[in-house]
Amino acid sequence: MAYQVRYGLNGDNDVVSLRGTAYLITRGAGFNHDWHLHIPLPGNTTAAVSCTTFLVPGDDYSFQDCSPSGSHHSNGDADIQVFTATANIFADPQGAAFTNTLRGQSFILGPKSTFRVDFEAPLPASSIGEAPYDPYLFVYNTGEKIQLMQVNPAFRDPNGFPFGMLMPVDWLPPLEYFSISTIYPLFDAFVASEATENLDWYDTVLSNYVVAAPPVEIWGW
Repeated sequence: MAYQVRYGLNGDNDVVSLRGTAYLITRGAGFNHDWHLHIPLPGNTTAAVSCTTFLVPGDDYSFQDCSPSGSHHSNGDADIQVFTATANIFADPQGAAFTNTLRGQSFILGPKSTFRVDFEAPLPASSIGEAPYDPYLFVYNTGEKIQLMQVNPAFRDPNGFPFGMLMPVDWLPPLEYFSISTIYPLFDAFVASEATENLDWYDTVLSNYVVAAPPVEIWGW
């Protein structure tokens, strides 16, 4: 998935709002998830939070409210449930177990969500947690929370492989049933160094074994 967050500033360059957009691009997971974006804020912050998921692109799109209780107030950190039940809202129309990750599978545009946080009082930008903030999955099947390696290095398997990573916008995941270590040959060395070497591991790739996702101009509808 991909996401971006923008600051709305007043004349003093203080932040009066956060506005974001997120897209589901591929789904290679067997489990079902919610995707949250947790944005650290000062403890005394009061803000109105709202979120909408658009399920189908085009003029006839359908949508659902992805805020836990509609537009609501958040005191302190904002934890926005940006996508709900990804296996339900991003299923392959031909009935495949995965979406946009199989060889020969027709690429479909995934849902997008837009969200915003409007602060009751302006905040200095330095008081807001830095990007990538804290995006995480809530896994329905296990009840577990999974964070990015860049946010919480503890989220790795026993071999040191991260459960989640922040990648460049044009990164392409391996096709289903192929190991990332095979398709990106420098990945194992990156993991073994605990992310201190081969930082550009994603530039060395067996290009015939990655998802043929279109550029951002297409999936970013």
